[in-house]
This record gives sequence, C-alpha cells and structure tokens, in this order.
Amino acid sequence: VAFKHAGQPKEEAGEVDSELRQFKGMKTRVERLPVRLRVTVDGEVVLEQSFAPRGVHDDSASVGTVELPMTAGTHRIRIELGDTADPEVWSYEWNSVEEFEDSHRRVVQFDAEHGFVWD
Repeated sequence: VAFKHAGQPKEEAGEVDSELRQFKGMKTRVERLPVRLRVTVDGEVVLEQSFAPRGVHDDSASVGTVELPMTAGTHRIRIELGDTADPEVWSYEWNSVEEFEDSHRRVVQFDAEHGFVWD
C-alpha cells in the first residue's frame, strides 16, 4: 500500500497578521492530523498504523509505504484510510477479492482524486 494524503487540519487556519499588502488574505500554516491506515485480509486485521504529517510545522501530507507478505491464492482485501480526529471514522474504504501469485508483487496506490488503484 502506498499513499500521499493530507490529514484534516487540527484547527481552522487564521489570517496572516501583517501590515504588508502582499500578505493580506493569506492563511497561517496549520498543523495537520496524522493519517491512519488499516488493512484487513480474509477478515483479520493485519496492519493498523498511523503516519505523521510531514513538514517542519507538521503542515504537509502524510506519506506511507507498507509491504505485506501475501500467500498465493485468492484473498478478500479491505483497506481503510482515516484522516480525521475520530479514530472510528474511516474517510476512504476499499474492498476487493484479489488473486495473488508466488514471487509476484502487487501494489495498491491511493490518492484522494482516484481512490485506491491496483498497479
């Protein structure tokens, strides 16, 4: 599983306080929440992990890359991504039955525009 996704802001961004005209209307940097990832295979949770936001001020997207070993055969896969403060809310969910082969790597990529996509 691979993703780059920004968690929700921890608080509302305020206006930049400046007398300089070029800064009028700009928003202050705002810290973002971590992005949570949960992967379930054949009804068993095999991964539950949180990814901190990047950036000096924790104001950038979280980036995650996770490798999970899979046995050959057909498996029911569920991937959930949460970007809110509520740990029970999963903003993005994907379910599929997929065939896996020995010595063959499969990748699921996520972005908010396209959702989950197999490579």
